[in-house]
Amino acid sequence: MESVRLIYEQIEEAKRYLLGCSLLQVRLALILLDNAAELLMCRELQHEFALNDGWEPEWEPARTEWIRAGLGPKYTDEERKNSTRNSNPS
Repeated sequence: MESVRLIYEQIEEAKRYLLGCSLLQVRLALILLDNAAELLMCRELQHEFALNDGWEPEWEPARTEWIRAGLGPKYTDEERKNSTRNSNPS
């Protein structure tokens, strides 16, 4: 819930900056909106990973067959690791 509040506050502050109409305030609004978008993408990735983890079989022979059948996630383990490293909200 804390991240939702952070996103909301950033959007509201960006709105206030955009109403100021100076070049500096527009740039600050863009930075805040970019950060809010990154936080939203991070939340969505966490949700997608948790959903896929819930459907993935835990023991190895079933997991390999599950992936081979095309039921696995549409991303590789390396892509997942890179996305979580690049979108860490802290």
